[in-house]
Amino acid sequence: MVYNLQKEVDRIKYKRLLNGAASISSIGNDRSKTPKIEWRLAEIIFCKTFNAQDKGSSDISVDCVKNFKGIGIKTFQGSSLQKIAEFNNKKKFPFNNSKNSIDIAKDVSSYRNYRLEKDQNLLNLNELTYHFTHRKNDNTISIHEQEMSKIDDNRICILKSNHSHIIKFTDKINNYSFNTTKSTLYKHFDLGNPLESFKYEYSKHDIDFLLNLYKKPSKKAIDEVILPLYSERTGNVGLKSGLNGWNAAGRLRHPDEIYLPISSRVHRESPNFFPKRDEPFSLVTNDGKNKFLSKMCQDGSKALTSNPNRALGEWILRNKLNLSYGTIVTRDILEKKNFTHFKISKFDNENFTIDLVRG
Repeated sequence: MVYNLQKEVDRIKYKRLLNGAASISSIGNDRSKTPKIEWRLAEIIFCKTFNAQDKGSSDISVDCVKNFKGIGIKTFQGSSLQKIAEFNNKKKFPFNNSKNSIDIAKDVSSYRNYRLEKDQNLLNLNELTYHFTHRKNDNTISIHEQEMSKIDDNRICILKSNHSHIIKFTDKINNYSFNTTKSTLYKHFDLGNPLESFKYEYSKHDIDFLLNLYKKPSKKAIDEVILPLYSERTGNVGLKSGLNGWNAAGRLRHPDEIYLPISSRVHRESPNFFPKRDEPFSLVTNDGKNKFLSKMCQDGSKALTSNPNRALGEWILRNKLNLSYGTIVTRDILEKKNFTHFKISKFDNENFTIDLVRG
């Protein structure tokens, strides 16, 4: 799973942000005893807190990605039956409600499984998980996780339904409900054994804490550094490091897996320029077309990487240097491509831009 693997300080931050979201929703709505959290805000809070890649605007089965895990984010109150998929594209899903219930359930299950497998392969994911918060009328917010599993269409059994347009079924692991009118699939989530629970309390401090997530960066850079794409110490690109990090020994790496070398000189001359090691920040390309969730890593913060780390590599190696897979980057190649350095511009501690330049 995901939540229990995160640092305690980040889990505390996460609960404060959820409490802040519920506090905002409570303004002008003091009749309800159940905390309210807007679903998109729940996705953003999770991604910001745990340094996950936001996929909420993509038409895929997961809302974010972290460490090759796809995560579906949900927040709800009341019933455990919640929507997990819509099949409104008649070309991709030619639904025929003239079939009997078991055939419809199998068709729905088959297409749901196809979408999960397609998205898992597209994003190179090792695991799929639901992370959800359940909100109760006693002001309790409970945090849960559950496997986002395929439906075992060989074990499907139809369950009793009181409505002709609702097909209820089970695969002996999970219970599902398909609304034939809306072409929407629902799933019963397990609300027992939460990972953690806490009581919502209105807090202006938590509202301010949440609003810091939306703080707009300065329109003008407050500082900048220019560094070589090669090692400042050796004058060359390491055979198995930096832009050739994909070539390092020890494990199989994606051909776009790289990091940018950060000279210790920069840390001495501008000790507060970069965030501390492992603290996430936004890195946007100078043309605004690419945005990377990034961090400093390695001992002494001597490397800058993205999450996933191949995202930055794809932009540099494929889009900017126009190199084919497996090409060992050398200083001579950088000279010929007219890109020998990279410039990082700082707007605040969470927002930076990057550009490749001639040194």
